[in-house]
Amino acid sequence: MYALHISSFVFIAYALVSLVLPIKIRWPLRLLLGAAVAFCGLKYLIYSYTGGILEPQMRPGSIVIHESLYASLMIGVLLAIAKDIVLLFRWIAISLQYIKGGTLRHGRISLVIAIISLSVGFLGTLSQFNVPQVKEETVYISGLPAELDGYQIVQLTDLHIGPVLRKDFLSGVVERTNSLDPDLVVITGDLVDGAVGRLKDEFTPFAGLRARHGVLAVTGNHEYYSGANSWVKTWEKLGIKFLNNESVLLRAGNVNLRVAGVPDPRGVQTGAEQPDIEKAYANIIEYTTGSSTAIDAPTARPLEISRQVETIDANSSGQITVEDKAAETKSGAISFINISNSAGTAHDSPSDDRDHFISNRAHATVLLAHQPKIAQKEDLNADLVLTGHTHGGTMFFLKPLIARYNAGYVSGMYKLDSRTHLYVSNGTGIWSGFSCRILVPAEITRFTLKRAL
Repeated sequence: MYALHISSFVFIAYALVSLVLPIKIRWPLRLLLGAAVAFCGLKYLIYSYTGGILEPQMRPGSIVIHESLYASLMIGVLLAIAKDIVLLFRWIAISLQYIKGGTLRHGRISLVIAIISLSVGFLGTLSQFNVPQVKEETVYISGLPAELDGYQIVQLTDLHIGPVLRKDFLSGVVERTNSLDPDLVVITGDLVDGAVGRLKDEFTPFAGLRARHGVLAVTGNHEYYSGANSWVKTWEKLGIKFLNNESVLLRAGNVNLRVAGVPDPRGVQTGAEQPDIEKAYANIIEYTTGSSTAIDAPTARPLEISRQVETIDANSSGQITVEDKAAETKSGAISFINISNSAGTAHDSPSDDRDHFISNRAHATVLLAHQPKIAQKEDLNADLVLTGHTHGGTMFFLKPLIARYNAGYVSGMYKLDSRTHLYVSNGTGIWSGFSCRILVPAEITRFTLKRAL
């Protein structure tokens, strides 16, 4: 967190030198303006003494003011840098006698920058209380079965319910999500900032979240700052199933959509499992789903995980006959079946015959992870990878910086190879420690799977 404090003091210093000192006013007024600029940049220091940067114990209105002022300072510094670059070129042009010099009114320039910065800073912060609009994405997958053509997944991520965003915001998100009538809802981490004891009731709207195949989720790094184990138990009571290096098979007609999830790597520091994609694919778990996501809903039913067993026998004349039989497994584990030959001996089918004999194989795969760095892993073996974490960079001019710390991925859809699509959401909510968005809107994302032609 030291980087946040250092950057704050850098912003303050630059704003003072570029915007305050050049103004020709009396020193008492200049000192007053300097104090106002400094106050705009001290939010992290103030948060540190009021509960911490991650969960400041302040009224939401006070946090919004601090967030707006800090955002205004950042925008002001950006505009000040642009102003100074222009003035540098102007000075060079005057020195080379390309243009004539004139008197600059630094006070007016600083006033214009201040008005623009405060307006954008407050509007960008206050806009976070609005329920995000739905962003549509179509994902074309080669060989997608007809039963999954048109399958719709809604992604929510980075809700950050806590110091600023509360129950009313989440209720709006749930209502808008339900209006989309999705086949599946997924949540890719950073749901909360704060302890269960203080914020449990803020999540009651989750009990009303609806999807044909329920709601699946993975943890983000902020869960581990807030007590991940207690939160996961709380959310699962509301009907959200968390995948911890696990996967489920969702039936659509006679085919399966595999949805796998890995925990955030931040959890390793608290003793949790590290993300393991191979383990997630191998660990197929039972999953309760239905028209309601609530665990105790009367319509909820266990997903039947079935496999087609082909019994191959040789009759007395040497002809081979094949009989299909349906088998069920409660464990969801995939195992090879035995084939009897004419000699009556049994052997395991070779691994490359697995898809031929087992009907609970995945016909398409969606992988859930919080951070887009997951794309650096080899053998993702997924058609669609859904992530969040970056908030889309939050402000458009920060995108290159945020991408640098996230393996080059910051916002939107990326094609990793001929098969795999990676999506990085801008986030549905916003972190209270950096709450202003500028030209990077929050989103509820609906993905429609389509068969590639």
